[in-house]
Amino acid sequence: MTTTEAREPGRRPRRQVVLVAAGTALVALLVVAFLVLDPFVDGPTPARVGQVVTTGAWNSDDAPREDAEVTVALPPGDVVLRVGEPRDALPDVAGLEQGGVPAPDGGAFVPVRWEWGARSVRTDVGAQPDAPPGVGLDAAPAPELGLLVDGEVVALPIGTPGRGGLETWSFVATDGEAEQTWVVRYDGVEVRITGSSAGLEVGDAGSTAGYEDYVRDRSGEQPTTVLPVATTPASEPRGSSDAPLTMIVGGATREPYVTGLGWAPDGTTWVVLTLRIEGAFETQAGDVVYGLDDLRWRTFDEVTLTVGADGEELPAPTRSPYHLYEVYAPFVLAVVEVPTGVTTVTLDARATMPVRYAEPESAAAPDALELRWSGEVELR
Repeated sequence: MTTTEAREPGRRPRRQVVLVAAGTALVALLVVAFLVLDPFVDGPTPARVGQVVTTGAWNSDDAPREDAEVTVALPPGDVVLRVGEPRDALPDVAGLEQGGVPAPDGGAFVPVRWEWGARSVRTDVGAQPDAPPGVGLDAAPAPELGLLVDGEVVALPIGTPGRGGLETWSFVATDGEAEQTWVVRYDGVEVRITGSSAGLEVGDAGSTAGYEDYVRDRSGEQPTTVLPVATTPASEPRGSSDAPLTMIVGGATREPYVTGLGWAPDGTTWVVLTLRIEGAFETQAGDVVYGLDDLRWRTFDEVTLTVGADGEELPAPTRSPYHLYEVYAPFVLAVVEVPTGVTTVTLDARATMPVRYAEPESAAAPDALELRWSGEVELR
């Protein structure tokens, strides 16, 4: 009997087994090669429209140089948007090779750069330099940039605008249309900018229009309104007269936006008043001079403010006390909503202050005096 005749039933010849194993390995190798090499055969996945592909600090001759520029006025300061010429491929950034990500089909990469051009200087409302108008110490929100894609705004994560430094560009993948619509957002309000590197145009400014001609640097302009005090002994009214203790009203600025309150409702604007008490804490009622408690921060905790316009009382002001102990007189920011077009408001402030002494000594000293400041304040 031959070897072939002697093999066990159901078993393949050794040569056939080897061929089957080699064929299986070859198929597996081809599958692995396809999975590994296919991206290099077909190329990397194209960027989607609105995708930010790369950012970097430019220090090469390949950096964008010819670009369109436009300014959008916002409460904290102007935002400057710059758009460069579209490119079919990504250039080197800071001398580094890019990954070769292709543009969308028929599209391009548009270099975009934006920054805050100028910040507010709000010393007239008691804020620190570079701070926006506000109530309390809340930080103002940062602007955001987006691209309009098929009627929807796609947020562009290219960071908060900065000031100065190297020219930092972000490459945004676009659909290749001649013009794009960029969207600047600030606390729920959108400003749309249409155009290309040949030129940009700002659309409807909406609520931000109030800042287009807004004077931000008021450090050299400090107009104030001085309101004399009237006093009345709480236990026995004796009339009143002017006294050294006065209320200084500074700022009195109209603001479309206030940090912590947001945008003023349609048809109205915010008015920001800076109030402080100044002068000797002695006041006279009739022939008697009264010495008052000079805890000024406590005084403002007790002040009641009423603001009116055109004979009508306005909604109660929002107040934010600033208890600055290292300075002589603390102050209060009072923000009131007034109709657009109002140029003057009437202010009425009342407070009750403890009495420490009365002169002459024979005069009966009440426990407290009622103080009142009132007058018209011109808005700016």
